[in-house]
Amino acid sequence: MKHPHFSRRYFLGATAATGLAAIAAACGPSGAPGPAVEGDSQGEPDAPSTQGSSGAPPRNRSAEELVLAAPRDLANGLEDPYFTHLIVNAWNSLSKLDNDLVPQPELAESWESSDDARVWIIKLRPGITFHDGGEFDAGAVAANIERYVKISPRSSRFFGYSKERALGQFEKVEAVDANTVRLTLGEPRPALPNTMSNFYSAMFSPASFNAEGSFNEPPASTGPFKIIEWEKGQHLILEAFEGYHLGAPAVKQIILRSLPDPNTRVAALRSGEIDGVVDLGGLQPQQGAQLREDSALVVNSKPIALFQYLSFNCRKPPFDKPEMRQAVNMAIDRQSLADDLWHGFATAGKSILPSFATTWARQDLVPEYNPQKALELAQAALGGQRMKITAPISSLQNNRYPYKSLFEVIQAVIAPLGLDAELQLIEHAAWKEVVANGDYNLTVSTFGWANGDPDYIFSRFMHSQGNTNATRHFDYNDPEVDSLIEQAAVALDYNERRALYDQLQEIAFNDVRFAALLYDHVVYAHHPEVKGYDVSALYQPTLAKLSVG
Repeated sequence: MKHPHFSRRYFLGATAATGLAAIAAACGPSGAPGPAVEGDSQGEPDAPSTQGSSGAPPRNRSAEELVLAAPRDLANGLEDPYFTHLIVNAWNSLSKLDNDLVPQPELAESWESSDDARVWIIKLRPGITFHDGGEFDAGAVAANIERYVKISPRSSRFFGYSKERALGQFEKVEAVDANTVRLTLGEPRPALPNTMSNFYSAMFSPASFNAEGSFNEPPASTGPFKIIEWEKGQHLILEAFEGYHLGAPAVKQIILRSLPDPNTRVAALRSGEIDGVVDLGGLQPQQGAQLREDSALVVNSKPIALFQYLSFNCRKPPFDKPEMRQAVNMAIDRQSLADDLWHGFATAGKSILPSFATTWARQDLVPEYNPQKALELAQAALGGQRMKITAPISSLQNNRYPYKSLFEVIQAVIAPLGLDAELQLIEHAAWKEVVANGDYNLTVSTFGWANGDPDYIFSRFMHSQGNTNATRHFDYNDPEVDSLIEQAAVALDYNERRALYDQLQEIAFNDVRFAALLYDHVVYAHHPEVKGYDVSALYQPTLAKLSVG
């Protein structure tokens, strides 16, 4: 495909050079990282450059091609269950979540269940085709579900697949007619439209995968864009699907570049060498705050289904005592973190369920900020003694969020409580190992509420067999809590489920084995000629609605 101003090879080569230049510019003489976005001493941003940092002129945007940058690869190879992340807009699912995390039909047209929620009838939208020309029908849906059952469990850099998480006790899938699918399950599954949403019912052309369930090539799906090229660690190239059932996108080609360094992304955006920045951590909060003062750019944010949470190792002192966990929780001013450290690109945490999801989240569980009471609790728990604790930080997370600064704030506010925290900024794989081994006292991480079903969180965080409970050493082993979680997962009445999840939220709030610090907002930016740019609560950009004008 020809491009109106640059060949793709020239363009990608020029922007690769930009990355090296931007990294060098962002470092001082010693090579230490400089500020995320540089400005003058008054805090004003630099004036927009008329040239890119590699010396190439800025791009002349058109509907033929847009170039966006992300901090990571958005494709993951043929063994990944989905090949690309949801945000690429290459595939659709049977159901998706709206911005209140309520499931809505996508490739499905409707669904209904038997009275016991064990048999589900899914009606499909007619007249939809895959990128390879194959027909999307009940046979294709059955083939996809059988593939997922076969490969489960299958890891992914984006969202690992588990048939139990998606389908519960799966028994069989049947194509009733061309546009009707029947799913039969071994137990009630009242939240199936949630648990099958997005990743867990991504649909691909059966011709794209082999008998073992792996992809033969970048898969064909039904999304607004099809994949035409992927180079690991470099870029993913998308082409508008003219047969897209909601209408072909206006922009004919989108290049998604992988630019891990945050300074490089900002330099490329300001120079005009890229048209926008996407994905979690695409812009750090400080960068977003500085760039929104730049009239040459558009900067926005959106609350998303992801929270920053504090983890306590409850199997070792001092956080085996609930009073110490409560003391640390009370010493942290969440509103200040949201306003000052996150520059307004976050909401102060309450329940572990993000508050914008009003279907389930309790609004009355507000952590008390009370340094004096925190001090009293800590002194009683420690007997007036001081204690050293370790607080590891993931370098990967620190590249997306101001975690080092966050830990320094926490370090300062817990010092009067008698806790001397040693901060450890370590590589992400090492951080996971340290935490899983229990060689820590306190850490912070993120968790995405991917399907809007509360069981997705509570079964992981609070059930005695929960993965996060085990790897974070929350030490939940309470038959009553297990029973509440298990009852809620199969309760057929919404009000009954809501009452059970209300109880679980209150238990988690009072126990403080983990605590929501902030509900995240994704920060995104683009040049003003790019129109129609928005994101969903699952931080999926509206690539199909983009235009240039």
